[in-house]
Amino acid sequence: MESHAGHRERMRQKFLKSGPRGLTDAELLEIVLYQLMPRRDVRPLAEELLNTGDLMSLTPEAIAGVKGAGDEVALLVGVMQALFNRAGDQRRAGALIRGAEVARQYLAARLLGSDREVVLELCLDQDSWAVGCAPICTGPVPASGPDIKSIITPALRAGSDKIVLAHNFSDLSAAAKYMSLSYFAALDDAISSYNITLLDYFIFYENHAVSAVASNFLRDTPVRREFLTRAPLTRIKVKIRTLE
Repeated sequence: MESHAGHRERMRQKFLKSGPRGLTDAELLEIVLYQLMPRRDVRPLAEELLNTGDLMSLTPEAIAGVKGAGDEVALLVGVMQALFNRAGDQRRAGALIRGAEVARQYLAARLLGSDREVVLELCLDQDSWAVGCAPICTGPVPASGPDIKSIITPALRAGSDKIVLAHNFSDLSAAAKYMSLSYFAALDDAISSYNITLLDYFIFYENHAVSAVASNFLRDTPVRREFLTRAPLTRIKVKIRTLE
């Protein structure tokens, strides 16, 4: 039989590798309760709390009344509720990225005019709200592209399963080495292995933006087509190298 310590370490590693999507609600709550009850099997308590009602709406009295909970668990869940409500307020004040054109404008405002090469990652939640947007690579980017870990980590931390990448260049010739089917196929495969969808990859140069989906660098999928056609983007003609 697996020890408590072994089970907890397995849960921690599962979360670090797959993010919240890789665990059930009971497992996520179990990890939180570990911090308060380091030597106790907290799975029954996590399940009982979830069965009591909507965890983010329960009163302190209702939480404290759950067998095995008490005032300390009520306080812990109360803090979680406060953070949840604040995050909701921030999301409502954020940007709703309804399609590729909105994403392009959102990213362009953060990239165009920059005098340095940078890769920016936009993370979206299941309702297409922006839940994160930050540089993941600055300075000369290797021809193989950004390190996959630097792409995946922000998405997992934000609980996002849809991302848009943007790469800024001084001119089109500097961007040409990235415009190949083999580059985008390798990147797409690596990201999708973490159950994350790369909706589009924009290449910005000289006040222009190239959509990898509109230019057929990224494989056509229903999700990408729907994201793109909400606001069609102009195709560009480029020489595409074939897969090796």
